[in-house]
Amino acid sequence: MAHALLLHYTHTTIYTALCLDHSIITQATIPHRAAGSMLMPTIARLLEQEGVDIHSCDYIACNSGPGPFTTMRTVVATANGLAYGAHIPLVPFQAITLLARYSTSTATVCAALNAFCEEVYCVWYYPHTREVTSLQVYSVDAWIDALRQYIQQNPKQPLQYAGNAYEIYRTALIKAGIHIEPSQYKEDLPLAVYAQQSTLLWHTDQSQLKPIIPTYGKPYILRTL
Repeated sequence: MAHALLLHYTHTTIYTALCLDHSIITQATIPHRAAGSMLMPTIARLLEQEGVDIHSCDYIACNSGPGPFTTMRTVVATANGLAYGAHIPLVPFQAITLLARYSTSTATVCAALNAFCEEVYCVWYYPHTREVTSLQVYSVDAWIDALRQYIQQNPKQPLQYAGNAYEIYRTALIKAGIHIEPSQYKEDLPLAVYAQQSTLLWHTDQSQLKPIIPTYGKPYILRTL
C-alpha cells in the first residue's frame, strides 16, 4: 500500500489530494490565483489531518502541464521542492493526454485547452489505435481548420470534444459550422482517474528522482525564460 500526494490544476482550480494506492483519502481545492499563498498550507493541513508525514509518502504525483503559466509553475515547483526535501520520487502526468484517452472508448476525441493569445493546446485520441498524439499548439483558426478537415475526411467516425477551449471559442466554432458533441468528461476528468493513473505509473517504475519539467507547450516561451 502506497501513500501519495497528488497535485492537479485547471484554469480555475488547484486540487490537492492524499491517496492510498489508487484511492483518494482526502482532498481539498483552492482557487488557482491563490496558489502562492494557499497551496503549501493546504498540503500541510491535509497531511496533518490524516496523520501522515510528507517523508512517509511513497511519491508525489503532479500534473506537468500544459496549463495557466503561473499556476503550472507554482504547482510544479511545489511538487519538486517537496520531493527534493523529503527524498521521495515524483510521478509526472500530462492531464490533457489523460483527458483525451479516458473521455471515451469509441469516438475520436480532440482535447483542447485554452492557451491564451488566441491559441489552444491540443491532443487527439484515436480509438482504433488507442493512441494519443503528442501535444500541439494551434492558433484558433488553424485548430478550427484541423477539426473541419477531420470531419470531412472521416464522415462516419464520431468526433467528440474535451477541454475548456470549446466553450471559450464556441462562437468561432459555430460561425465556422463546426458542431461537435461533448465527451463524457468535457471539462476535466474526476480526480480519482488521475490518482489511479499515477498509481499505475508508480507501480510500473515510471517515477523519477529528477525534477519535473513543466510542459509549457509553446517553444517561444522556453526561449524567453
